[in-house]
Amino acid sequence: MDVEAIEKDRAIRDLVSRYCQGVVRRDPEAWGATWARDGEWHLMGNVIKGRDAIVARWHELVDSLPFIHQLASNGLLDLTGDGATGQWFVTEYGVMSDGKGLLNLGIYHDDYLLEDGDWRFARRRFGALYMGPPEMSRKPFPFPEGF
Repeated sequence: MDVEAIEKDRAIRDLVSRYCQGVVRRDPEAWGATWARDGEWHLMGNVIKGRDAIVARWHELVDSLPFIHQLASNGLLDLTGDGATGQWFVTEYGVMSDGKGLLNLGIYHDDYLLEDGDWRFARRRFGALYMGPPEMSRKPFPFPEGF
């Protein structure tokens, strides 16, 4: 791997970390800055387009949870040409407004682009693997097709 590829790899891994940090810190500016202006967020059968609309939807989700903690792991990147793609497993622990715990397990499939000198999400597609109580008493979802 050449120096340019190593720097690209590090910058994209940093992007994913800043995304998770933005969620945990409940920081819409930091989280929103990870998205391309014309980015797309594919989430539970919905496609949200454009950074402003994505941040507005994020607010709806995060503001309904008194606590949320997100981790991304096992990231695999494909650094092809000027772009890049990646897959990340994500674990979210939360507390809902009624005080009940929540565990979300899933996978993100990403397309990245270099915009204004920074790597950003051009598209993030989320595939749910499990959503429910932390003791995992619900049946997991089948692994999403295409991931």
